[in-house]
Amino acid sequence: MPTFFIRQLVTLMVNQYEVLAANPDGTEGQTPAFAEQSPMALKAKVTFVGDEHASHRCSRSRPAT
Repeated sequence: MPTFFIRQLVTLMVNQYEVLAANPDGTEGQTPAFAEQSPMALKAKVTFVGDEHASHRCSRSRPAT
């Protein structure tokens, strides 16, 4: 089963997260994706992007209600 680390990047307007793959020895590895969440939105949604500049959107998710 793949293991990942998630690191929160503190910003003023958008919650940003860096998703890091775990190496076999348990250390942080490559960054396969970034996630962004707008805390000011009426309906919560999380957008996964392929790079830190958000030039390639991978997927979008909304929490189940």
